Amino acid sequence: MGALATSPAAAERVVIPDGSGDAWKSVGEDEFTHVGTAPNTDLTQTRVSHRARYVVIRAAYEALQKGAPEEFELRAFLRAPHPNGTRRYVAYARADGPKGHTKYYLAHYRDGVLMDCEGLTGRTRFGTDVLTVRVPRSCLGHPRWVQFQGAAYSYTEEGSFNDDAQRKAPFSTSLRPKAWTRRLARG
Repeated sequence: MGALATSPAAAERVVIPDGSGDAWKSVGEDEFTHVGTAPNTDLTQTRVSHRARYVVIRAAYEALQKGAPEEFELRAFLRAPHPNGTRRYVAYARADGPKGHTKYYLAHYRDGVLMDCEGLTGRTRFGTDVLTVRVPRSCLGHPRWVQFQGAAYSYTEEGSFNDDAQRKAPFSTSLRPKAWTRRLARG
């Protein structure tokens, strides 16, 4: 009798619909006014997959445009188990508007210190209005599960704008304890 072949588990993922027209402009510290939509800011859906080697964040926008605004970014906040409790990280995809060149960073959330993370990559597809970030699980300590919160930001001469990936409200300056997605087990 032969051994049964095992197939790798499928990546566990969550799809977060956001709708359009829920971008906000900052008018003071933790004060915002609803603006409807803003270039390179208005998220319509975010998909987070916890795969065998990567955590992949795929953000769909109402419109991604080269040249407007001056700078935009996606912030993917990730929470993962750690022997001392949980750790929180933030993966940044930051693009300069004129050329659309995107750089990727990973930091510890609490102190903001950038981490060395070999293999952190992503892609901005202006034609399909999608920005993708791939965070190696090795940079997160090979967690059994991850949770997500996120937001899109843009910075222009008219001010700064944001869109919370999970609700029709502005993303405030701190993470909301009850806003984490369900735990996504490793695929």
